[in-house]
Amino acid sequence: MSNGWTQSIWAVIGFGVLSSSVASVVFWYLLFRLKPKLEISPQIARAEGKNGQPVYRIKVVNKRRRSAFDITPFVYLDEIKKTVEGENKKNHFLERLTVNGSSSFFLHKYSKRDDDARYARKLLILSDIDGMWDTEQKYSVVIRIFAKDGVSGAIWQDEKRYGVWDCIVDGEFEWGRSLKIKPPKKIGPAETKSEGAESAT
Repeated sequence: MSNGWTQSIWAVIGFGVLSSSVASVVFWYLLFRLKPKLEISPQIARAEGKNGQPVYRIKVVNKRRRSAFDITPFVYLDEIKKTVEGENKKNHFLERLTVNGSSSFFLHKYSKRDDDARYARKLLILSDIDGMWDTEQKYSVVIRIFAKDGVSGAIWQDEKRYGVWDCIVDGEFEWGRSLKIKPPKKIGPAETKSEGAESAT
């Protein structure tokens, strides 16, 4: 009789542990799936601004079929300096770069039917990156983005680092979901230059 009770108790305990484990796995899976997923361009686009000075853009695209809100970008110039303790020890000095519209913004869900590409946004960097770093391999540009899912409210964050020189490409980003940079358009004598909207595209 006691063996029967013992087996029943162990069966209940085992079922409880299994149920708890399954619930935990499902919870973490759903939490992962309900997080925002934004893609940051692998390169920085450089173009000539209205005043003749270069302007720089980083593109962000919402990859989920859910909106993302409270998207906050932080862009820094990272300078690495060696410490006096040794060659292998280094300090990172971050200088925040000026970004047009750096306050929080909203991105619509990704949809092929969105003719206005409201799921994408170009961040315009107003700081002169070329004038801030030199040929030494001690500088990089770092972008950190925080966002919340429009359905679950789950928080997402990511960081991308751009190395010296090879990360900056002359041209403009292609339309929509693409993160490719197309070469600058040649402008004739009768044509005028235009910055274009920074909200999406």
